[in-house]
Amino acid sequence: MEYRNTKLGFNYSTSSVIPRLTTSFISYLKTIDLKNKTLLELGSGDSTIYFSKIFKKTISYENNTEYLNTIKKLKLKNVNLFCLKKETGKQKRFIKHAEKADLIIIDNDAEYISRLYFAKLFYNNKNIKAQIVLDNGTWNFDAYMFLKENYYCRDFPGVNKANENTVTSLFFKKIKAKELIY
Repeated sequence: MEYRNTKLGFNYSTSSVIPRLTTSFISYLKTIDLKNKTLLELGSGDSTIYFSKIFKKTISYENNTEYLNTIKKLKLKNVNLFCLKKETGKQKRFIKHAEKADLIIIDNDAEYISRLYFAKLFYNNKNIKAQIVLDNGTWNFDAYMFLKENYYCRDFPGVNKANENTVTSLFFKKIKAKELIY
């Protein structure tokens, strides 16, 4: 399927789309069977298209209405799209999505709503087995440090498809206070 939105830079086949996460993280994801898993994604775009092919269900929130409408036009069968608003984190529907997700990706526009806000929100409102992915932790250091202090972490440093040096981090299993070494 081809899709086009020249204003946003979309003009290619959906079969060739990859997320703007580090290539090392994308390679890691390819080793995991996700076909029966649910993804909650903050920040829609190419990633939404890509994830729709590997997850059973993708729930995606985006504050940029042009991105949102471009993805909606694709009518991806296993994708539910929602507008990300300042009050979204307080909505029962959003919290339910967090509680049902197996993987949560925080990759939203941090100038609109900070990634730290979502990191803290998910700390208290997610499925206990769900893992959290934070993209660009080096650019969103407060969110990265909050998650790193509370979860075990595996970093995937490298470049993304725009050839930017960054890190995508996977946070899993909460750290208990007695497990910390000071």
